[in-house]
Amino acid sequence: MRDTSGRPASSSEVDAADALRGLLIPGTPLLLRGVDPGEPEAMTAFRSAVHTALRRAPVWTVLLPPHEPPSSAGGSASAGTGSAAAEEPLLPGVLSLGGLGVPRGVVVPSVPGAAAELSPADVRGGEELASAVASLRRQAPDSAQRSARVHIGFTVAALCALEAGVSVRLQRASAPPSAPLLVPLDFSGAADPDAPLAPREGAAAFDAALEEALTGAVDREALSCLDAGPAAAWTDGVVAALGASGDPSRLRGTVRAATDCHRVRYRLIGLEASRARPASPLPPASGEDRVAATGAAR
Repeated sequence: MRDTSGRPASSSEVDAADALRGLLIPGTPLLLRGVDPGEPEAMTAFRSAVHTALRRAPVWTVLLPPHEPPSSAGGSASAGTGSAAAEEPLLPGVLSLGGLGVPRGVVVPSVPGAAAELSPADVRGGEELASAVASLRRQAPDSAQRSARVHIGFTVAALCALEAGVSVRLQRASAPPSAPLLVPLDFSGAADPDAPLAPREGAAAFDAALEEALTGAVDREALSCLDAGPAAAWTDGVVAALGASGDPSRLRGTVRAATDCHRVRYRLIGLEASRARPASPLPPASGEDRVAATGAAR
């Protein structure tokens, strides 16, 4: 059963038979508190559902691609590219949304290897974040380059979990995840005439096909046929996560909360092992919860 009420999922739904393998969440900075001064109630309720789901586990794994792309898709520090840095399976020194005018980020502990634990205490903002980025550029330019190549979706995922008060294990997809996956996903920003981007032909159909492929038994073949670029969507995080989670055909996706704020699909999708018992029937949504299902920013 799909829950599009925008309310938090119950404990039995999220943790059924310890089968939860991951959560798919929007990769937009609008998911974070305080980014949109005119935030609609539907987005506030949706974020509450995301935070409640995240608190079901103390640690979430955010998987970065084994190697970052050679150019920044939106990241934390302005830096050039370098083939040596692109080949190193190391972590960025900082995750930041400062380049988008959102003074929020997280300093990644400097540890050997391709994984690090992040806690809410690692979050930085304002001048403190600017100072951390400037210091990284001076003292570790290679790390600054890696930081610049991190897609903003991964940064949003990490910050959202830390905002919810849980920890994050940041690691490269080359290593098996040791905690449930937290996966950023962006549906099209051009699927509606009133969406943020100019409408693109086929974007609405892409969104429908993507959601269908990720709900019920995860359809890996259908996902492989979807091209996110022309639809102004982003699915790289999902591709990396499914590749690291074993056989995606053994996963089932359930929409746990949904809203179409800003004429864009925002979905909280739980990924469970297919052996999980069916979720308990959902209680009726309250009036406030129904706002998140039906409300859209005007």
